[in-house]
Amino acid sequence: MSDMDAKMMDPPAEGGDANPPPADAPKEDPPAENKPADEDKPKEDDKKEDDKKEDEKPKEDEKKPNEDENAGEGSNLLGGAVAAIPGAGLFADDAGSDATVEREKVPSKCCCCICGCSNETTEGSTCMGCFPIKCGMVVIGILLWVFTLYILVSSSFLVLNEYIRWWFPFVIVILMVPAIIGVCFFIGFFTKDCTRTRSNLTSAIIMNIVSIVLVTIWSICYYLWLYKNEIVYTGMGEDLTTYKQMTKKGYIFYLLADAAFLITLYAYFLCVVRKYVNLFPEESAFGKEGAPKSAPKETA
Repeated sequence: MSDMDAKMMDPPAEGGDANPPPADAPKEDPPAENKPADEDKPKEDDKKEDDKKEDEKPKEDEKKPNEDENAGEGSNLLGGAVAAIPGAGLFADDAGSDATVEREKVPSKCCCCICGCSNETTEGSTCMGCFPIKCGMVVIGILLWVFTLYILVSSSFLVLNEYIRWWFPFVIVILMVPAIIGVCFFIGFFTKDCTRTRSNLTSAIIMNIVSIVLVTIWSICYYLWLYKNEIVYTGMGEDLTTYKQMTKKGYIFYLLADAAFLITLYAYFLCVVRKYVNLFPEESAFGKEGAPKSAPKETA
């Protein structure tokens, strides 16, 4: 046998492999037991950080309800401060109102025709004996607007009167501000008939009465003590021949008669408004606080 055959027949040395791996084979990692302990520490730290984040999330969620409660308390305080301002009800919301309550319409007789402005709440209530009360409320609002506009326009034209000082009509316009606000209350009632708008109608009539009284007192005082002529000249323009003449007593009587008629008419309007407002319940389905009334909780 040759030397080559002898080498092939020799047994492998102790501790050696019979078939050694090729030189290009990838090296295997040492077993996990032989890895140093420092390599596992970063993984353990990452797990601890994840656990801390999960523990912090519920705490943040617990804080949110408290923040919402504080925000609600602040809005309630602000709402109470706004409600304390006179006339703020004109721009308030409909919280606690019956604006969303749907009432069934009931046909009713209006003089010689059938009107559909009544509902199950106002059925049977009339104004002036023959008109449905809701129709009467619309007419009252229109008359207030017409009378207020007439007084403002006629007072503005007094500036063109050569015998009257310019500041006399200016004061009348200022004294008519309550009446203007009252007309705005009725306009709000026309746009939406609800608890909030109905609560302003009584104040609207009273404001108009106050304006009429103040304008009448101011006019009487002016013509008695501040008007220099013994004859009251009514008209406008530079052509004095077109002016109408009236004595002071006659003109003051004319002013008192107009004021008495308007105040009496407005007093009747006030009675109709109170009658209409009292037809509806004081508390709506939303309750006093502006939130829907919740059903009583069942106890176990």
